[in-house]
Amino acid sequence: MPAEPYWLQRALEGGLELIYFQQEAVRGNTPAIVFTIPDGGIDGVVAYLASNGVTIVTPVSEAPGGWSADFLDPDGFGLGLWQSQELPRSLK
Repeated sequence: MPAEPYWLQRALEGGLELIYFQQEAVRGNTPAIVFTIPDGGIDGVVAYLASNGVTIVTPVSEAPGGWSADFLDPDGFGLGLWQSQELPRSLK
């Protein structure tokens, strides 16, 4: 594996984007579902989730090409959010 993090991003029709990250396989790890925030405002989205009792696993932090955060759905499965670094983190 390369010393630097590696990812591949592919845009598909209909606005769907797939992003693949290279990493060591860990037993029990499953592919992550990450929702892209198209207009920015990831800080507000994460604050809204937290204020409604959603468990935030990873607060907003830098990610390749933008910002990301991770949270748990009601069944305890991990989900993620991502937005481009070119968009504002806050819409207020």
